[in-house]
Amino acid sequence: MITRFSFFLVALTPLSCALSIPKLTSEIELDTQHDNLRWELQQSTGKQPHPLVLWHGLGDSAHSAGMTEFAELIKQVHPGIFVHSIALSDDSSADQKAGWFGDVNAQVDIVGTELSTIPELKNGFDAIGFSQGKYHAKTINTALRGMYSNYAQSHLVQAQYFRDPRSARDLQSYYAANTFLADINAEIPDTDEKLYKKNLASLDALVLVLFSEDKTVVPKESGWFGSYKPANLSEPDAMDEEVIVPMRQQPIYKDNRIGLRTLDEAGKIHFTTCEGPHMRISDDCWKPLVLKFCGDRRGDKDEQDSSDILIQ
Repeated sequence: MITRFSFFLVALTPLSCALSIPKLTSEIELDTQHDNLRWELQQSTGKQPHPLVLWHGLGDSAHSAGMTEFAELIKQVHPGIFVHSIALSDDSSADQKAGWFGDVNAQVDIVGTELSTIPELKNGFDAIGFSQGKYHAKTINTALRGMYSNYAQSHLVQAQYFRDPRSARDLQSYYAANTFLADINAEIPDTDEKLYKKNLASLDALVLVLFSEDKTVVPKESGWFGSYKPANLSEPDAMDEEVIVPMRQQPIYKDNRIGLRTLDEAGKIHFTTCEGPHMRISDDCWKPLVLKFCGDRRGDKDEQDSSDILIQ
């Protein structure tokens, strides 16, 4: 039984499209000064730090130099913490490939089974999921027509969470054929909303991280459950202007389809902005989050987050 679980997402794209323009992958890039790490550390609470699970981004692998360095830095912040980095293969190149090709639902099932067998995680864990960047802009024109084909929806990872609401035609295709994102967003009739609400309600914290200069996740506000304004479905050839709809104005929130509103009203959703481009993670970005939401949580628990200020 999971007794405590916090989850923060680094620029994940829960509602909208994400197109990689200057960069093909989402490898973690740390901008950290190791010599300055100790000033952040505080006296240990004496408790065993809560275990942590990491899931790398597109083009990265579980045991790459960047992911390994990040895990080691967390162990310095929380001595004694158990850190597990998710890998879909023991072979690094195959693990990288799995970020591009495969059935996301099957991958999630595999990971869930794996995590359930790890003794250190049996009483719950914290998790950090790094962004999956999308495919290169050159592929957009040729790929969009086949984005919702049976083949793409069962083999191309990016197709399974691509959603561009600006185009009525593409949005209709998304609702009809998407096999992953439409389900977990509860946008299709057969979604088990009660199960998603129950699972989301079990979180102690949902931390949503947006990069201020992100050009890989489009729009960058999708890291906060924002998206472009949906097109009018009665005009299939129309393209709406690029107006951003924030989380609290989204149907998924207002209808409380997966429990986002419940979590927000309980003060458990935290919005954070990291300065810089996509996946450029500085000390000022990751240290406060790791201190407050991971391990033995030595951050000031009485301090109120300024999350509402960040939502426009």
